[in-house]
Amino acid sequence: MSAVDAHDPFGAPTTRTGVARMVSALWVSVGALSLLLIALTIAFHLITRYDWYFVATFQPWRMQTVEAFGVLGAPILGVLIVWRQPGNRYGWVWCVLGFAVAVRGAAYAYEIWAWYVAPVQPGGYETAWVGNLTDTLYFGLIPLVLLLFPDGRPPSPRWRPVVRATVVVAVAWTLSAAVAPGPMVDGTPNPFSWLYGRPAELARVLAVELEWPVQLLMAVSALSLLARLRHASGRERQQVKWLAYVAVLLTALLVLRLRWNPVGLVRAVYLAAALWAVYIAIGIAVLRHHLYDIDRLINRTLVYGLLTVLLALVYTGGVFVLGQLLNAVTGESALAVAASTLAVAALFRPARRRVQAVVDRRFNRRRYNAAQTIEAFSTRLRDQLDLETLTTELLAIVDQTTEPTRVSLWLPPSAPGSSGGTPHSEARPTTWAY
Repeated sequence: MSAVDAHDPFGAPTTRTGVARMVSALWVSVGALSLLLIALTIAFHLITRYDWYFVATFQPWRMQTVEAFGVLGAPILGVLIVWRQPGNRYGWVWCVLGFAVAVRGAAYAYEIWAWYVAPVQPGGYETAWVGNLTDTLYFGLIPLVLLLFPDGRPPSPRWRPVVRATVVVAVAWTLSAAVAPGPMVDGTPNPFSWLYGRPAELARVLAVELEWPVQLLMAVSALSLLARLRHASGRERQQVKWLAYVAVLLTALLVLRLRWNPVGLVRAVYLAAALWAVYIAIGIAVLRHHLYDIDRLINRTLVYGLLTVLLALVYTGGVFVLGQLLNAVTGESALAVAASTLAVAALFRPARRRVQAVVDRRFNRRRYNAAQTIEAFSTRLRDQLDLETLTTELLAIVDQTTEPTRVSLWLPPSAPGSSGGTPHSEARPTTWAY
């Protein structure tokens, strides 16, 4: 079998052998099966539209459908990573997570079918057991999403014990939940509880208490992302920025959710949108599609976030102050609202420029310095008439702001003082920042 040249996550040439092709095909098949199961689950909810007042144990069918759409991105992300980067084990993690949530959703759908929609069908307790196991496995393996981002390897060899601990705890938690006596998470009895005495008690304790080590590993995995960001540079730093950006954004949305406290279908849509934000950010970072747009995205988020807060304070303060002043005279506050609205509209453009300058000066110093340099050169350009001096300054400005490996300037033959298009060039031992 002929070898096919490929690239590992760091761009180094590797050889994609027949074994690698088989492994990639296996994970793509797992992802395809996951997508099929999720599609069947969505079709089940849309077709049956079961009366959720009767099915009191489960969420309404609309919420179940939105949740299925929310987890649809996990197997898609896994398949894309495995397909584009066969040597990146990070895609394997998402294929496993996608398969777990797909089996869980399909198992719960059949459970509803077997007990409520078309009672009484065989296998209801067994499918509930499968759904409980895959649910446990899914949450147990979530720390790997941060530990192995973005190349399928931990930040350093020191983090390998944490990766092993995550796998061991997830497997132990799943196995203990599989054989622990008593009711499962959804309240149904465990059909495969065959332990008695002390082993049964041990399995019951592990099925409950191992949730705490999983949460601890999640916190440690977040620290691993910070450690990777601290030592990363170039392309890897941009990749970590994408995940860090969406993490900060989701944290802000979580605070808003706790304040807003959405319920029902709105809450399901909220969580599904948050999941898709994670999928998109990780996909851009790992697949390196528009990777360097993150700096512009962070800049725009800071600018318009601060601008929104500033204008909201101006509007609120204007309505309150003018309302207090005008109520004593006119007895109504409509004029205060109109005046505050006009003030906010008038302040938008100058405030945006000021906030943009502050953000660039504080968080994007390189761009701020480049803008200042170009502005100073533009001022000198209006007063400078010597072509040689302008050429030298222009080459210096380009080298200082963009830092290319070579700077060249060609003057047209008709330009005053040119020598028929001879280039003025200057080479510097510098490299691009990225």
